[in-house]
Amino acid sequence: MIARETTNPETEKPRDPANTEISFFSSIRDKEPSGKSTILDYIQEVKNGKHADTVNQIRELFKNGREDEADELKRSLPAFSLSAYISEGGRANALAEGRLRHSGCLQGDFDLKDFEPRKAQDVKQELIEDEYSQAVFLSPGGGVKVVIRTPVCHTAEEHASAFEAAEAYYQNRHQLKLDTSTKDPVRLSFHSYDPEAYFRPSPAKVLEPATPENNTEKGLFSIVEGCADGSCKADTFSTRELGAMLACIPPRPDYSDWLRIASAVWAATPDETTGTKLLEAWSPEERPGEYSSKYQNRLNEITVGTLLHIAKKNGYQGGFCVAVPDDVFPVPAGEVSYGLAGDIIFGSIAPTHQLLMRGGVVHEVIDDGKEPAYFKPLTPERLCSIIENFNKRVARLEAQNGVAGKKTKGGRRKTKLVWRSTRMPVSHSKILLESNSARENLPSVRQLVACPVLTNAGELLARGYNPHAGGTYITGGSLPSEQPLELAVILIKWLLHDFNFVTPSDKSRAVASILSPALKMGEWIKDDFPMDVAEANQSQSGKTYRQKIVNCIYNEVPSAITAPRGGVGSLDETISSALIKGRPFITLDNFRGKLDSTILEQAIRGMKRVSCRALRTSADVDTQPFNWQLSTNGAEFTRDIANRSIITRIRKQDAEHKYKELPEGDLLAHVAANQPLYLGAVFSVLEEWRRVGCPRTNENRHDFRSWCQSLDWIVQRIFGLTPLLDGHREEQMRTANPALQWVREVANAISVCAQLGSDLTTTQIVSIAEDAGIDFPGNPLSQEEPHQRAGKILGRVFRDSDGQPVSIDGFTVQREERNTQVEGRGYEDRKFYTFTSSPQK
Repeated sequence: MIARETTNPETEKPRDPANTEISFFSSIRDKEPSGKSTILDYIQEVKNGKHADTVNQIRELFKNGREDEADELKRSLPAFSLSAYISEGGRANALAEGRLRHSGCLQGDFDLKDFEPRKAQDVKQELIEDEYSQAVFLSPGGGVKVVIRTPVCHTAEEHASAFEAAEAYYQNRHQLKLDTSTKDPVRLSFHSYDPEAYFRPSPAKVLEPATPENNTEKGLFSIVEGCADGSCKADTFSTRELGAMLACIPPRPDYSDWLRIASAVWAATPDETTGTKLLEAWSPEERPGEYSSKYQNRLNEITVGTLLHIAKKNGYQGGFCVAVPDDVFPVPAGEVSYGLAGDIIFGSIAPTHQLLMRGGVVHEVIDDGKEPAYFKPLTPERLCSIIENFNKRVARLEAQNGVAGKKTKGGRRKTKLVWRSTRMPVSHSKILLESNSARENLPSVRQLVACPVLTNAGELLARGYNPHAGGTYITGGSLPSEQPLELAVILIKWLLHDFNFVTPSDKSRAVASILSPALKMGEWIKDDFPMDVAEANQSQSGKTYRQKIVNCIYNEVPSAITAPRGGVGSLDETISSALIKGRPFITLDNFRGKLDSTILEQAIRGMKRVSCRALRTSADVDTQPFNWQLSTNGAEFTRDIANRSIITRIRKQDAEHKYKELPEGDLLAHVAANQPLYLGAVFSVLEEWRRVGCPRTNENRHDFRSWCQSLDWIVQRIFGLTPLLDGHREEQMRTANPALQWVREVANAISVCAQLGSDLTTTQIVSIAEDAGIDFPGNPLSQEEPHQRAGKILGRVFRDSDGQPVSIDGFTVQREERNTQVEGRGYEDRKFYTFTSSPQK
């Protein structure tokens, strides 16, 4: 037997882990070591993948739930005793018999189940950043192992003390449960494989065991946990602990808080006298008998949980208050909880409105001038950057040796707590972003606007953050100029002068589309708004141009949506991306084919929130602040989308039409140059509507009645236009009817080729449709002859009209059956179709 080394524990220096010897075992079943190695060599082998194939097999077995097989295969791996080098003989009793030389390190083993739902890579990175970690790598089973630097231990009791200090430290600083089996100084660590295994190039800091003099009995970094949900019983806390909580709370708070605190203390103490003494020590009475008089009227539903919650908000951390310097952003660790750190960090950032809470997720507004401002969910990495560039230093509260000349009875030096500058770990930022502190401190936001907003109370909101409507963030726009009502009406009508509307009611709907965004932004109508559908008979008719003018009045550039189908970049995914960005106008430009989007239907039909998923981002978004626009020459809608749309039809102007000549160029450039003028005109109309009490008509021909009744009154009574919804129900039905949509497109093509008024057969109609690129609705792989498909469509349309002439979007279609001579076949009954223009109503 080799004698114990005669070293003085008080003066012995910690060993350099890179050169410290440990024992190697070719199999965990071996009782004696097969050789020796160093911790550095062990980590290098883990990194180089000496046993990579076996470790990968083990991980795959664990992944597939075959744990027994994985455990058996793991036993075939070699192992190392990270805490010890055994000079001779076996592991049993090696320390007691003096055959063990302690390495000054402890094996920390954290299984996957102990830190879920956190990911192993995140936990690994967090431990790499910890100053007590000498090495960090993934275990064979996919968990995380850390080599912890401790004092050199000479007895089992010293090693146990080192383990207990580490157990408390990792539980409270990292919320990780240390595997208790490593309490054994000769516990073996299986070989592993991790190409990114980490070894600190210099010796890590030594984690000193706790002593009675430097901390509570639970360890150096322990926290006395309470129940903040209000379910604590009266005997949960001692009077000393209750007094410590009260000491953290500033005396003489607001009366309501004072009464809640007093009631909580009385609920937690056995009698009135005990509780009152604690309260008097905390906040002395202003007049004799003040507490006794309130005891009779105490709040019986209040428990000690209320006191604990208020105390924690003021820095209580289990037996004492953490005094955080004003210039510090604290890193959550040890005595500093995530709640306290979050309250300080988010409480400091909140007044700047740099971070905002949107749909339960922290966002920031990106306004860098490269594109229109938009919302972006905050990543943990971005939060780290914001924190480190704020006007405070990031620091961690740590225990530090160094009270000169003072030692405990056991000979160890006492410690003091100091704030040491560091960086905020990304893993901590993830938790902070999900914390209640973020939700409670950061201002909420619902809508992003690029121009001033006029509220339904008549208040004009300018650039910056405003609490209006659950949070309105205004990024720009000049204050609008006030306009007399008469001039405001003239200006808005003048904007529409060059558009050729199919009916006067289409013009009324165009005016409504100009006013709608202001009504939504200011919460004048707290209900659903329909989608503004701009429909034309030909390209270059001005349908999209009209919507661009609306956008320009509000200083906005819309989120443009294209129409892919399915897979990555599908329509739903593109809409989700636009919703997450939060810009108030979303436009589906020149849409063709069938519009069938689940998320669009949910967003328009009044679901307050929809779940949006886009590339690398997901969020629940409040859809009410958005204005939906769609332009088309003939899209096919589902019934739901048709019922939630307001359709404004435009015809292409004649070639002889002369458009207004303006100094700025075209109309859009003119509106952009005079945006405050036209926004002021919109606000003047809204102010007049508010002045007369925001009346409505009894219009009930649309599902969105609040919007329709309000705008119907405005366009008729203030603008002197025709009713808003005359003829609109027929257009809604047509957009959701593929057969009618096909007939409408054919009618437009017949008009273009100057065949209106001609008697046409189905064969001639098919020829015109093919020349215009008009596809048949339904199955594109149908084997039927084209004239047969056209005949079926037209037959269905006239069957629905009982054989009467059919009116579709400004056209009338008549059908007549004649007995006609056919060359080589004699006389046959044949159907002829005549398309004519319908007079405007």
